[in-house]
Amino acid sequence: MSELELKLTVTADTLKRLRDQDPPLAYRCETLDIKRLRTIYYDSKKRHFLEAGTAIRLRQAAELWFQTVKSGRKLHCGLSRTEEFECAVSGQALEPEKIPEDMLEPSLRKLLRKEKVSPLFETNVVRTATLYNSPEGDEIEVAFDIGDAIADNSKVPLNEIELELITGKPEALFALAKILVKDQAFLFSSMSKAEIGYRLSEGTKPPSHSDFQPALPIKLKQKWNAEDAFQAVLRSCLQQIIVNRYAVLFSDASEPVHQFRVGIRRLRSALRLFRPIMRKQTFQLLEQPAKHLAKLAGDLRDLDVMIEELLPELQSSLPPSLDASTLTGRLAQKRIELHKELKRHLKSEPTNHLILSLGEFIEVKKWREDAGRKHRDAAKMKAADFARQALEERWKASRKDASGIESLSIEERHTLRKTLKTMRYTAEFCQGLFDGKQADKFLASSKKLQTILGYLNDVTLAEQLLENLTSKHGTDPNDLAVVSYMVGWHTCRASQSWDTAIKQWQEFSATPRFWQEK
Repeated sequence: MSELELKLTVTADTLKRLRDQDPPLAYRCETLDIKRLRTIYYDSKKRHFLEAGTAIRLRQAAELWFQTVKSGRKLHCGLSRTEEFECAVSGQALEPEKIPEDMLEPSLRKLLRKEKVSPLFETNVVRTATLYNSPEGDEIEVAFDIGDAIADNSKVPLNEIELELITGKPEALFALAKILVKDQAFLFSSMSKAEIGYRLSEGTKPPSHSDFQPALPIKLKQKWNAEDAFQAVLRSCLQQIIVNRYAVLFSDASEPVHQFRVGIRRLRSALRLFRPIMRKQTFQLLEQPAKHLAKLAGDLRDLDVMIEELLPELQSSLPPSLDASTLTGRLAQKRIELHKELKRHLKSEPTNHLILSLGEFIEVKKWREDAGRKHRDAAKMKAADFARQALEERWKASRKDASGIESLSIEERHTLRKTLKTMRYTAEFCQGLFDGKQADKFLASSKKLQTILGYLNDVTLAEQLLENLTSKHGTDPNDLAVVSYMVGWHTCRASQSWDTAIKQWQEFSATPRFWQEK
């Protein structure tokens, strides 16, 4: 039997709040039951079931035991698709003869028959299940699970909400999730309970809520078309956004803010890259809220760069007559204010709505809705051909903006920096479709240039921020002197860096374009 579930990970307190809230008015709801479930997972010493992508378990509910086999699991953006077979068994022992032939590979069946498997880990949860019927006739079972995964002497908490589609359309899962979670922060579950248990049995615990996550490599396949590549790229962007959103909410550190901002930037670049396969209205529905979050995260990140990089770099050269402590204190206070503001927006219904809408957009391929012929034709293009066309367009835009690079104004340098960043993100998205060594060389050269241009931009932004800060807090002579010294010091360095940027551009522009056919 095929199973389709939307899985959300939350804290224990959040789960309890969502579990105990009043049911949505538009839905008919029926509380099924509250069960204590003990689930034991089995495998061989060499983890043959894990290697085959199959899970076999026994589950105890009250006095009854059930045997379940799951295979072919695909878990993206919290949406889990799997094949499942479940049957009652007489007790705490596997009964492989009851498992249909098509649910187990012969080698796994042989291991079971020879009793070469044993309990590896278990989960213990209290499950509160409710059946929801939507006005459109969709039927969804929602399970609120709170408990632990246990392996040897280690355990980790499990706090998960599972929305299982009984009848209806997959979109109904995301629609109900938007109503249930409201403004409560969540993660799309990136691992099943079985995967968490396997890792725990190997001594690896899941990341903490405050752990940040950089962008993960995107694996594109040559046989894919453009919309296949679009789906994979968006999955990577959304994963980075949602994990780092959570980290920002649970940490005051600067790196989660940086990674969240990068995730939003990558998302916006991906939407622009694949703009030809969707209507303008579809693009704008996702682009506008993403742009708003990018501004909020960008303001905080720019301040972090000043506090952690620009100001410390000149501290040792600051004249003895100047004291930066007051200015540093003002910057720290400003950071607290901006961080609170970003958290407020990240933990809100509009942000949850955006994240769930993105998940639905990606997994249900919503860009197909109302798509015109030109959009469908673009979506069907070979991914490599689509990428070549997009990369060449961005390369030409970069060369145009770099024309006369020696005499570019501050605004023109800023435009070039943004164009090159778009070029770099596009190259990172598509590099898996081309020669890896050539792509690595191109990206390495791009990153060097981007680092220099990024510093130049940071100096400009720092000057603007410092001017705004001092104008709001009065004109203390010492602070004004520190600001003037800081701006002058970095402006001098920026001037020298621009000479380096020109040389780096020349090197970058001579780097072979990895997407070109030979």
